[in-house]
Amino acid sequence: MGIVKKQFGIGLLLMLTLVSIPACTRPVPDSNQVFYVAKNGSDNNPGTLEKPWLTIGKATSSLGPGDTVYIREGTYAERVGLRSSGTPDRYITYSAYPGERVTIDGSGIDWGYDWDSLVALSSQSYIRIVDLKVVNSRWFGIGDSPDGNGCRNVVISNCTTSNTRSSGIFFAFASGLTIENNNVSQACTSPSQEAISLCRVDNFTVRNNTVSDFAREGIDIKDGCSNGSVSGNEVRQGGRGDSVGRPGIYIDASSQHQYNIEVYGNRVSNCPTAICVASEAGGFLEHVNIHDNTVTDCGWGLAIGDWNAGFTHEMNDISFINNNIRSMSEGGIRLQNDEARNIVVKDNVLDRSISQPIAYLSVNLQQLTIYDNRIE
Repeated sequence: MGIVKKQFGIGLLLMLTLVSIPACTRPVPDSNQVFYVAKNGSDNNPGTLEKPWLTIGKATSSLGPGDTVYIREGTYAERVGLRSSGTPDRYITYSAYPGERVTIDGSGIDWGYDWDSLVALSSQSYIRIVDLKVVNSRWFGIGDSPDGNGCRNVVISNCTTSNTRSSGIFFAFASGLTIENNNVSQACTSPSQEAISLCRVDNFTVRNNTVSDFAREGIDIKDGCSNGSVSGNEVRQGGRGDSVGRPGIYIDASSQHQYNIEVYGNRVSNCPTAICVASEAGGFLEHVNIHDNTVTDCGWGLAIGDWNAGFTHEMNDISFINNNIRSMSEGGIRLQNDEARNIVVKDNVLDRSISQPIAYLSVNLQQLTIYDNRIE
């Protein structure tokens, strides 16, 4: 359900260029040089404000640690493959020019290999991608390849993805990821994978994103992720889902050891299941705290699952605490995994319209602590 179906192979010149810009509107670089891309530019230019480059691809081959490229307004019909890494104190930044709209459009672009991204990282580190709109990708919108060596310390912020055949944002075998304040819609039109998908990622933050109108899971943290949080997101499927009861937020160990994950402050609506934990393919999921979320107008609110016959589904230390569950058509909290250990369900609020507030479908009662849940 949330498994990747693939084999893994596991400045003086600067000041001169800015002299005509009022100080109050001048983009400020993190360090080193600032360059520009614009629709009226040329890749033979020096990349200054007055003489910008034409393509983002030119920037990817030119930037070094600490550099920033500001992309001027317009639609860029190109696949963007990043090439260089920054350093811990000198990130490389790709950003829309402040106040301008930049769209990277993959219509008609076929790079010959579907498991990759329109804005593609490949083992780069210390990168920021800010305020870009990425549309019409033949596979992922922004992310890395699951066949790569993984990225380190990457920030994807205030971006938009739309109409991607697979995930809007996807990373595998990575660490130190921050995915924040993005808008991901119309993802997984093939359908494959999930709207925001992390696979075997350590040390991650997924916060304050809006995920909507997707065909499969909304946010999927899967297959061996660790030490991260999913918080403040708004997830709503909006009726495009396939026939399977897929979750808005899914924490699935799959075949790996997955641990230390906190899910809180999210708002999930119009999904078959709002928030679910699982260990689909013989993995081990532990230390997951799901608290202070609001879920409305879904089939099920919260769930522990044991789906995918023929595998073990080990879990330990899973908690559902202080969640607000309203207007569920199937039930409030679904407990369906008799291999789960140390399960805590407490202080949750469920409304009176829910026909099955808590469903004990398959659970070891000796491993369940449940108290102070309220029906209001």
